[in-house]
Amino acid sequence: MKSLILSLFFCVLSLSVFSADFEEGVKAARSKNWHEAEISFRKCLDKNPNDANALYNLGTTLAAVNHYPEAIWALEKSMKLDPKLIGARENLQFCYNKLNISDYNASDLSLFEQKVFSFGADNWTFCALISAFILAILIWFRMTSSNSSTRKISLIFGILVVCFMLLSLKNAIQASNYQNSDTHAIVLHDITSVFNDAQGNMKIDMSIKMGSRYKIDGFSNNRIGIFLQNQMIVWIDKSDLKLF
Repeated sequence: MKSLILSLFFCVLSLSVFSADFEEGVKAARSKNWHEAEISFRKCLDKNPNDANALYNLGTTLAAVNHYPEAIWALEKSMKLDPKLIGARENLQFCYNKLNISDYNASDLSLFEQKVFSFGADNWTFCALISAFILAILIWFRMTSSNSSTRKISLIFGILVVCFMLLSLKNAIQASNYQNSDTHAIVLHDITSVFNDAQGNMKIDMSIKMGSRYKIDGFSNNRIGIFLQNQMIVWIDKSDLKLF
């Protein structure tokens, strides 16, 4: 499995043309100088925190030196920003296997939402712009044509184009909101959480394991509420989590 994760990593690197920091990261990674590679990819993220490729390669670099929890965070976030990145899911599975976590593919999105968001906000925006251009042509045909059948056809197609344009704009907004909002967190350390049950008895929850992926409920006083599998909310210090 380790040879798979590294070979996928270098495949993506060799196909990419990025900034000087990214290229330095490539050179360092090829020499297996993981420390320098990590520094270079972090510099990329300092300039652009939503650089999916830098996140992907940072995650794989961290995995190569057994820093699995933060590697999972970087890989999860890279997939959220660009679901088409090659090898990200395989690398994630590698990290989760190392931490003995089985639910690495957990998702709160429906299959339809996954398809919509995978297409990307930019692509949906482009579709909306093309639709607007086609709509303008149809309006021009309707206004200049004296043929009644042509006017009817242009009206019917115009309505269809308007519907598609509005759908594209809606999908673009939803995809952008999903990509740029913090909806989940990765736990960086094993945490023992104390809470009170429905009867007011103090309980200790041992299920919060480093590398685990949790849905966020809310924020309060530098703490983050996360949903456990039983839907109970536990509040964790922000320093123990990485959001994506």
